[in-house]
Amino acid sequence: MATFPLAEQAADVVWFSVPTETGDEVTWEGLGSVVSADGSAVVCNVPAWVYDLGLGDTVSWIKSAVGAYVATGILTDAGTYTFRVWLDADVPTTADVWDVHTSASELGCWVDIVSTRLVAISASVEKAQAVANWLESAEASGRLQYETGRTTDTPY
Repeated sequence: MATFPLAEQAADVVWFSVPTETGDEVTWEGLGSVVSADGSAVVCNVPAWVYDLGLGDTVSWIKSAVGAYVATGILTDAGTYTFRVWLDADVPTTADVWDVHTSASELGCWVDIVSTRLVAISASVEKAQAVANWLESAEASGRLQYETGRTTDTPY
């Protein structure tokens, strides 16, 4: 199982706002990151809820009143593709989750298991189409549902 190269250095969490469907409220996703004193940070987890953000992206941040790092935008797009996998089983098992993790890892992806139903996958540009093909096939078989992490050409 490959680990994202900077993951072991990700000592801090950067918080990203996640608008709700109604747009009335904001929730937050905290992602392990390598924070630099220059106001930048490299994202070291696969985003499970934030769209238009990818593993390895460099973001700008400010400190909140309580001292938390809060993302303000993307400085550099790492070019990774994010896929979110929702397991359809009524009661997904550890084996179901591990199967998705193993399959994605064998395709050369980085994987973050978010829950017993949700798995976040990051693929390089070179691997993205193979991952999309595999996920499409798995979705057609009824094992899971998936979506991509991009909604626009303009990142976060």
